This record gives sequence, structure tokens and C-alpha cells, in this order.
Amino acid sequence: MAIRSDGVTTRQKILEATVRLFLNNGFHQTTTREICAEAGVSLSSFNNAYRSKEGVLLELVGFMFQGQFSKARRISGTAASPVTVYAVETAIQLAMTDLRSTLRDIYVEAYTLASTSELIYKNTAQELYKIFSQYNPDMSLGDFYELEIASGSVMRGYMAIPSNPYFPLEKKIRRLLEVNFAIYNIPPQERAAALEYVEKMNIRDAALQLLKGLMAAIAERFGTCELLDEN
Repeated sequence: MAIRSDGVTTRQKILEATVRLFLNNGFHQTTTREICAEAGVSLSSFNNAYRSKEGVLLELVGFMFQGQFSKARRISGTAASPVTVYAVETAIQLAMTDLRSTLRDIYVEAYTLASTSELIYKNTAQELYKIFSQYNPDMSLGDFYELEIASGSVMRGYMAIPSNPYFPLEKKIRRLLEVNFAIYNIPPQERAAALEYVEKMNIRDAALQLLKGLMAAIAERFGTCELLDEN
């Protein structure tokens, strides 16, 4: 792998530059030429390292989705039921994309592209199996993977539409959770308790705090990525 004079690998420079551009401009508004200019590398060097910006997105998504349920558990508290933890994690993901349009672009594309969506489905299915298998004792991990394709597709659809006065964030969260609870056969009493918990939260504040933590982690992992004011 090529090493620059400052001791940083070409791949790392490309990664840092691409993540900066994704977060500042969005996935779709970032071109390969812009990445090369930002990183100070040639197009051939970029192609040798990643082939396309989708390759960088795959690495970023893998990082962003690490520990998402453990973070929701910390926010929910040790007394929260697994169903409530799932509801909190889902609500915060949706709320985060409402806070910053470039992050919405990244999430929506991640749920769209074959490589990144497959990563999300596989990782999330493992968590869903742990949480929901008690309500679906005859279902395998493979079954949860197949259902996650459905619930993840609903998530993508709701993420893609910015909240507005006719479909505010709170209503989007409730609709999304109602659909997904039905998919995973959650008993009515537990559905109601989880929905009540989420609706009593300051979900925007929780999402903002998690977003700040995510930006700090991205900056540490991928280089300097400033959290800009929402455009």
C-alpha cells in the first residue's frame, strides 16, 4: 500500500477525505473527483484503494452501526425491557436523520445499496434474534434476517421523507414501531409499554447527544469531521 511522505497511507487519506465530504455534502453530492482533490491523490490511486465511493460508504456504515443497541441500552437504563430498548434504538435512528440532511442521505443510501444494506440486515438480524426470539420460538436466525429486510425497508422509507407538519417525527416513530412490532409478533401489552416509554422521552435531545458522540467517534476514527449546523 502506498505511503505518503507524512506517513499516512493513501487509503487512509482517501477514507478521511471521503467521510468529510459525505458528512458535509451528502453521499450523492460527493463525486470521485472531489474525493481525489480533497485527499490529494490521483484517480488511479483511488480506484486501487476503493474502486468506488460505495466502498468507502461500506466501511463507514460498518463503523456507524457498531454497538447501536448497546447505546440504546445505556439510554434506556438497566430496567428497560428488550422491546423498549429496540423501540429506543429505532426511534433514535429515525430522529438522527431528521437532525441533519447529509446524515439522512448516508442512511438512506446505506439501506439502498446491496453491499451496505446486506451488512445492516445481517448485523441487525443477530440483535433481533436475541430480542424477539422469545415471541417467535420457531424462528431461526435466517428467519429474522428475512424479516429484517422488510422492517429495514420500512425504516428506509420513513428516513427518506423529512418530517413535516403533516407527518411529524413523533408520528413517524409511532407508525414505524407499530409496523415493526406487528412484524415481530410483540404482545399488545409490551407494544403499549414501549411506545409509552418512547413518547415520554425527549427523543430529539437523545438523538442529538448520540449524534454528537457519533461525530466525535467518526472524527477520531476517520480524521477531522466537523459537525456542521444543519443546512
